[in-house]
Amino acid sequence: MSTQDPHPILIVEDDPIIAMMLEDAIRGLGLEPIGPISSVAGALELLGRHDVSAALLDCNLGGEYVWPVADRLAAIHVPFVFSTGYGRPGIPERFADRSVLSKPFSISVLTRALSLLLHR
Repeated sequence: MSTQDPHPILIVEDDPIIAMMLEDAIRGLGLEPIGPISSVAGALELLGRHDVSAALLDCNLGGEYVWPVADRLAAIHVPFVFSTGYGRPGIPERFADRSVLSKPFSISVLTRALSLLLHR
């Protein structure tokens, strides 16, 4: 999914191994990773400094839920996808229309999700 101008993709993930995998995969797709960042405060701060095309949001950041980041992204019309080991039942109803990647997921599933986000 290479593009001429790399799309900046925000990565919010608290697991260092998954974060590195996501960063590498996003770079491999010709996109620009922003982060990874592992806290709500850090993600909101990054959003204040960077324009992003889309975001990947781990739902549970060491006991802190990512919902304020999702609310901010929705408010500024930036598409995002949740990644979680808890599945869709753990997602608040207000985000019922958002995609969910169930951990563990493959690079091909990630690629498909990013393609859908960027070509909405």
